[in-house]
Amino acid sequence: MMVKICATSRLHHEVDELLQAMERNGRCTDLSTYLTLIQVYAESSQFAEAEKTITLVKEKGIPLSHSHFSSLLSALVKAGMMEEAERTYCKMSEAGISPDSACKRTILKGYMTCGDAEKGILFYEKMIRSSVEDDRFVSSVVEDLYKAVGKEQDV
Repeated sequence: MMVKICATSRLHHEVDELLQAMERNGRCTDLSTYLTLIQVYAESSQFAEAEKTITLVKEKGIPLSHSHFSSLLSALVKAGMMEEAERTYCKMSEAGISPDSACKRTILKGYMTCGDAEKGILFYEKMIRSSVEDDRFVSSVVEDLYKAVGKEQDV
């Protein structure tokens, strides 16, 4: 609870101290501790801190999960930071975690919301080239992207 309060209040040094104290006292800073921290940072637009926490989790050898990335990804899209969202999507894949349909759709809808359907199409085409499977959940947004740029015949 204290970790969450400090993170929400942007008390980064205090968060670090709390995590170190937990480890010194034999308390496990596990997957859920870091997941909560990443979610709090992402929700409060502290994206660099969320990314640092993901890096810390990897360095500690704690297996990352889909959830570690998806909250950051969604927050980046909500903030209109599409390049950073794409980078996070790629980091997810690099970590061996396959982005699900919700992650793909979040990014594609983000491009629609930002009014940048062309970049959304480019992202989609990269997904296709990297053999990422498509489904109806994603296809409906893809159709909207192509329609937005007058290329509905290309879908």
